[in-house]
Amino acid sequence: MTKAKKVYTVSPIPGRGMALIATTAIPVGKRIIGEKPVVSLTDGEKIADKAHLFTNCAMSLANSYPDHPDVVGIFYTNCIGRPGSDRISDLCVRISRANHSCRPSAMYSWNDSLQKEVLYAVRPIWEGDEITVEYNAHTDDFDADRQHLFDTWGFQCDCRMCMEATPSYKEMYNRYPSVIEDIL
Repeated sequence: MTKAKKVYTVSPIPGRGMALIATTAIPVGKRIIGEKPVVSLTDGEKIADKAHLFTNCAMSLANSYPDHPDVVGIFYTNCIGRPGSDRISDLCVRISRANHSCRPSAMYSWNDSLQKEVLYAVRPIWEGDEITVEYNAHTDDFDADRQHLFDTWGFQCDCRMCMEATPSYKEMYNRYPSVIEDIL
């Protein structure tokens, strides 16, 4: 079995931190990254008890919670909630490099058979484009969603949809979850 060619690189983007950048065109549905979590946490577990699992790479991730110890803030800033009854959250270092957009180019999903978090393209991504995900689920309140991004991750979204914020973009924003469901 040959190893799949990596279709991204990690590079800094001014004002956005480290980011995933496509090194080739990526079609809709293509798996970009399949990654085993560095740390997984179920409800009731404390991240401080798993601090020994953090690698140097994990410690280089963003921390939007400066009032918490580094491992706690880094985990809660970058964790991905895994669907299911066990309420598991995973820290995947490479996938965590995907920045937010209200119109993301990718989405992640837990793959039980691979036991990996998988990042897939949900729209065509061109070589040189930033690969983005959506950090929080859309509601029907555009302004509240933007405020949630600021309160949780400490930034104002500067994606095209938010910057233009015309009624047509707000309509697209509110329709986006149903479009994703159609893809899946």
